[in-house]
Amino acid sequence: MIAPKTQLTFYIFADLLGLTWLATVPQTAGLVGKLFGVRYLGTLFGFALLSHQIAGFLVRGWGNHLSAKR
Repeated sequence: MIAPKTQLTFYIFADLLGLTWLATVPQTAGLVGKLFGVRYLGTLFGFALLSHQIAGFLVRGWGNHLSAKR
């Protein structure tokens, strides 16, 4: 939003986003495995990702609701 809308800024943004995409997945999986053990790692990690998606959906809807009141 601050940078001018040119092809160069688009490609710079795409490169930076691509380099950091899913960068926290290994750390999150390691933390879940360390806290709860590796026996149910798949289930617990899936639950963590699902709850993240649901929270994102709810927060987006809440933000849309708040902006509609203006």
